[in-house]
Amino acid sequence: MTVSFPTSLDDFTNPSGTDRLDNADAGLKHATQHANANDAIEAIEAEVGITDSTVATSVNYKLKNGGLVRKTATVTTDSLAADAQTLVPVLPLGKACTVIKIATDYPAWVRFYSTSTHQSDDQSRLISVDAEGEHGMLLEVLTSASNLSLDMAPAAQCYSLESSPSANINVTVTNKDTVDRAITVTVTYLVFEG
Repeated sequence: MTVSFPTSLDDFTNPSGTDRLDNADAGLKHATQHANANDAIEAIEAEVGITDSTVATSVNYKLKNGGLVRKTATVTTDSLAADAQTLVPVLPLGKACTVIKIATDYPAWVRFYSTSTHQSDDQSRLISVDAEGEHGMLLEVLTSASNLSLDMAPAAQCYSLESSPSANINVTVTNKDTVDRAITVTVTYLVFEG
C-alpha cells in the first residue's frame, strides 16, 4: 500500500490473531503489514522532523522558530480615477491575522474591515472624517508618493466577523494619485486562523 500521510490519513487493514502470515488477501500478508507500518512511521517522522530541523515545513522547525510564517498577499485594482475607490472583498489573509506592513505602488488610502456590511457602510466617509460608532474598521493607512511602504507599529490585528468567517478580509482602496491608475496593494502578515 502507498502511504497517504500527511496529505490524508491512511486506512490500514488490521489482521486478526487467526490470519496466516501468507494470507490470500495481499493487504493482510505479514510482509505487507510491516512495509505499511514502516512507510507510515517514516512519513510521520518526515512531518515531525528531527531535533533542530532545518526543513521549514516540519513541526519541529515551526515550533523552534515560531509556528507562524511571514507571508505576503497582493491585490491590484482595476483602473481608478483620482480619488475614486473600489471595494476589494478577496484579499486572502486568513480568518484572523496580524498585518505588519502595507505597501502600495502609488499613493492610496487603504482600509480593512471585519465585515462586508461595515465596509459598505463606510463607503461614503471622507478621508478627513474619523470613523465613528461601531464601524468595524480594523486598519486604515494613507500612503504618499514619498512613503509608499508603511511598517505597522504596532502591528494591526485583522479578522473576519462575518456570520461564516471568511479567509478573505474586506478591503477598500482609494486612488490618491493625481491621475487615473490601477493600485497594487501588498500586505505582509502572519496568519493565526486560516
